[in-house]
Amino acid sequence: MASRPISGSNRGSRLGAGAPYVFIALFAVAGLAQLAGSGLALAVGLALFVLGLGHGAGDENDGELRAYSSVLVAAYVVTGLAIAALYLAWPVLCLSIFLAFSAWHFARSDSGMDLLPRLAIAGLAVGGSALLRPEATAYVFTAALGETPPALLMLLLAVVGGAALLAAATSMALRHAGAKSAGLAALACFLFHPVLAVGLIFFGMHALPVQKRQVARYGASQVLKAIALPTAVATLAAGTIALAVWSGWLALDLAVALAFGMATPHMLTERLER
Repeated sequence: MASRPISGSNRGSRLGAGAPYVFIALFAVAGLAQLAGSGLALAVGLALFVLGLGHGAGDENDGELRAYSSVLVAAYVVTGLAIAALYLAWPVLCLSIFLAFSAWHFARSDSGMDLLPRLAIAGLAVGGSALLRPEATAYVFTAALGETPPALLMLLLAVVGGAALLAAATSMALRHAGAKSAGLAALACFLFHPVLAVGLIFFGMHALPVQKRQVARYGASQVLKAIALPTAVATLAAGTIALAVWSGWLALDLAVALAFGMATPHMLTERLER
């Protein structure tokens, strides 16, 4: 039987206290990757996304965590492919919608943090690099879109990043649970390649805390039972796509479309048991 949900400030103290230290360790690894060059920074950033796949690989609803049924898996894949096709048709529009969904998803994550630092981290994830490393971010978007990102999109993302920086500073001044993590997220956006910075935020401040909360609530064996197969399949698929792009067998825009397509249904359906 599932344990009672963790709530209020007790949730923040139990789940949020260790997060900054984990992120500092990840931060050190990211720093070494950044020093080694943009290629390794990009690779480590993508690897962090893959490492975080397990947090959404189980069907967590109504106080239970279970494996997805075959019907839900089929629906998920079909929906993801449809979204990927839409991305290929309207890349700028779909990227904008994806970023908006990502910010919403990060902000509502049950990560053991107070609301303001969660909002700060969500804003930094989608707009921090656009504000603090605009040229590198525009280059990444150009590669992902197959065209130069509109100036209006970059401006809006920079505004989001600025608001997120202010929220991070405010949360640190007020000593909110998660404020240190918000500050580190801002520093990551300033120092690191955009993909590496967002990978750090995704894994260290979203996926890992959610996974820790799942283990605390349901037990490690139940979590493993629910997520093992989907996580293995998703990791294999991600590795295959990366190898295909690296080998020239798959166009980058198609790989990006598949990645965005398969990530979006998770954000739309996962309640995160808040």
